[in-house]
Amino acid sequence: MRDGVMDWASMIIVGAGGFGNEVFEYARDASGHADNFEIKGFLDDDFSRSSQLLAPFLGTPAAYQPELADRFVVAVGDSVARERVVHDLAKRGAMFVSLVHPTAYVAATASIGAGCIVAPFCALGDHARLRDHVIMTWYASAGHGTVIGSFSMLSPHAVVNGEATLGDGVFLGTHASINPRVISADGPRSPPARLSMSPSRSDASHPAIRRPRCR
Repeated sequence: MRDGVMDWASMIIVGAGGFGNEVFEYARDASGHADNFEIKGFLDDDFSRSSQLLAPFLGTPAAYQPELADRFVVAVGDSVARERVVHDLAKRGAMFVSLVHPTAYVAATASIGAGCIVAPFCALGDHARLRDHVIMTWYASAGHGTVIGSFSMLSPHAVVNGEATLGDGVFLGTHASINPRVISADGPRSPPARLSMSPSRSDASHPAIRRPRCR
């Protein structure tokens, strides 16, 4: 069992939009690889989404009272909003679990924090480290010795090359590439597709990167 990845009794997906429904499919795929696993349902602020779900709608995150067997995964793409939801639930005693799709490659020496989502066909190399509540979407990869900061998100085919470090709340767009040994500041948003940043240049000052905005 890797750090932050565990078998759980009742998983609750926070966020019932398109990404939340994807995460439900990941969990259903993973259910054949874990014991004591059930998908309890969804939490979302939008009640209109309840009719489109394949698991029970449990109400809003603000109104839900966590139970002892509950384990939460927050399927909210926006890093600022995801952090807000996590902190609100944590204040009420919520515990978080990481969901790793069975098709993802995770090196034996890699580590995964609490509340992470690792989508199909992602790759985590030797001694790669995901801090808490990181989202890696389809085919994203973190090379050997990389550190991905809490609440960061890697879009499809984003690549963080060996020994690079991303700060907290970093968003990488589709096909974005971070060169080896780059150290990023906290909170930049999506570089344009195929942007590569060299170790000699500070990504925090790059004109294509900006801090996240609350939505």
